[in-house]
Amino acid sequence: MGWTPPQPHEVAFLSHNGNCQKTMGNITRVGVDIAKSIFHVHAVDRFSVLQWKGKYSRSKWLVAIIKKVPIGAEIAMEACGSANYRGRELEKLYQ
Repeated sequence: MGWTPPQPHEVAFLSHNGNCQKTMGNITRVGVDIAKSIFHVHAVDRFSVLQWKGKYSRSKWLVAIIKKVPIGAEIAMEACGSANYRGRELEKLYQ
C-alpha cells in the first residue's frame, strides 16, 4: 500500500453577486532541495497545503519556478555551497 498525497486545497467564497466560487490557494512558500543533477521543488499555500511539487533537472528548475511561483512568495533552500549562487539566480529572474 502506497502513500497518496493530499489534493490541492480548494477554498469556497461568495462573490459580490452571491455566487459560490471555488479557487485553488495561492503559492506562498516554496522549498527547493538541491542535489547534483535533480532538484526537488515543493510549494504550499498560506494554509501549508501542498499546491505543487516536482522533480527537475539542473537546467529546468528555474523555468518551472518562474512559471508557477508568484512574485512575493518565500523560496527556501538548504544551506550548501551552491545555495548562494542559486539564490542570486532567482533574484535576477524576479527583478
